[in-house]
Amino acid sequence: MSPDPWTAFLDWLETVIVPNWTELITMLPLFLAIGVTGPILSLVAAYWLWHRFKRRSGRVKVALPAPIAAQLAFHARKPVLLASAALLALAPIPAWWFLQGAVDALNTRVAVVKAREVELGARRGELIALREKSVALAATNAQLGSVVLNRDHWNDFLVELQAQVLSSRHQWVEELRVRRDRPAPAAPAEGEAPPPPPAVVTKVPLSVRLLLEEVSPGKDAVINSEVFRRRQRELIDALRKNSFVESIHDGEIRADTSQPNLPRLSLTLVIKPDKTL
Repeated sequence: MSPDPWTAFLDWLETVIVPNWTELITMLPLFLAIGVTGPILSLVAAYWLWHRFKRRSGRVKVALPAPIAAQLAFHARKPVLLASAALLALAPIPAWWFLQGAVDALNTRVAVVKAREVELGARRGELIALREKSVALAATNAQLGSVVLNRDHWNDFLVELQAQVLSSRHQWVEELRVRRDRPAPAAPAEGEAPPPPPAVVTKVPLSVRLLLEEVSPGKDAVINSEVFRRRQRELIDALRKNSFVESIHDGEIRADTSQPNLPRLSLTLVIKPDKTL
């Protein structure tokens, strides 16, 4: 089906009113050559034709003195010279007009690109913020899911812990807390998706009171270091045999002997990843 003539005319008119500046810039050297050299060549050709026609005309030449003949010849060529000078002065105008239009078009495109860049930068910031929130939300969901799936572990852990602590009737748990540490995530490589968040490490800070029967209470009481070290070693060895405990770091073991007959031992149990509490 042939296009509507009016639509075809409007399409053609659009190409005239809104030119393709990219093609015009590409053809700018040709326009410069035509606008500058064209008038010059035209003037040279016109002057050559005029001079040739004048020589062939049947006019009778009268011998005149050389200065007068030269002055007359100059006056005769003056209109041509003035026209040539005017054309030379006006020759750069078309090139300047095309160049100015190209510059304006490029400035308009640069402004559009900068505005688009600002918009894309804002959207990129929003996407980064959403990605960080999604990572944190995924970690929270994983933690909650782990709590739900491993809720039965608490009963087994407490029963086993109680049995190990009460292996000696002169010691008891004074404080028990749960701490979940998340290691720092690795920095993603440029242009790649961020790596999955590292697994949460569950730790149980524990405080145990040890009653030393060998030390009598009182202000002048002195702790029995040998007995305390033995009791401490027995308790730590028992806790390390717990099926839920992965390790007990020696650097996190603290002893408070401000009460010689009732010292306090503080340590941290690192729970195994497959038995999360």
